[in-house]
Amino acid sequence: LDPALVVIDSVPASYGGAQQSVAQGGVNDRHVGGPGYDTGDFGDVAPGPGNLRLDYVLPSQGLAVLGAGVFWPASEDPLFRLVEASDHRLVWLDLFAGGEQ
Repeated sequence: LDPALVVIDSVPASYGGAQQSVAQGGVNDRHVGGPGYDTGDFGDVAPGPGNLRLDYVLPSQGLAVLGAGVFWPASEDPLFRLVEASDHRLVWLDLFAGGEQ
């Protein structure tokens, strides 16, 4: 993959990922990266990897990123129950392909 072909100025994030990293603790406490960027929720007890940034959307140059996020709602959000369907979280981008915005 040629990095010159990919828009890299937008990193999807969520509040729920950061919240769950703190709530779950364990190996998450030793992670260096920002937990708001995590897209996967895995075993938090050693030697488990904990929550990680695993899933990406890589838009091509020429596309404008208008919005980005990770669907990981906060635990008090009614939609939080939906994240139980998978240990991966949905990564989304709103893109614009040219012309007038």
